[in-house]
Amino acid sequence: MKHKTTALDWIFSLLSVAMLILFALPKVLGVERSVKGFQDFAPALGLPAKPFMLFTGYAELAIAALFVVALAWKQRHSLVTFGANAMLLATMVTGLFIEFFARTEPKNLLVGVAIVFTVFAAIQVKRHWPLEADTIPNPA
Repeated sequence: MKHKTTALDWIFSLLSVAMLILFALPKVLGVERSVKGFQDFAPALGLPAKPFMLFTGYAELAIAALFVVALAWKQRHSLVTFGANAMLLATMVTGLFIEFFARTEPKNLLVGVAIVFTVFAAIQVKRHWPLEADTIPNPA
């Protein structure tokens, strides 16, 4: 049975794209609050703050783009949606880890956003798994 794109897919995908862009742009543009945030916790991770901030911002933009591709590419929708949600789930879990174990004081707004999107992404990963055979590209 092929997975059909539902209103839930559209709503969650569009919310994810908006959230990812909202949080990625300050990192990519080097906005002061993002720089300060990364300077706060990057040393605890043993990473240089600016490259880690840029990597994170561009990764978030890439995940946002993957959500857009998932909505546009109907033939591989389930595979791409699964991938986008799996990457979002990993990003949000990592963000929660950083908030609780690396930042000097967790930011409640960031924790709340990460928890909400962790739950939504986990639900979407479950909805799109197992992948149907016709959604997996054939290398031959």
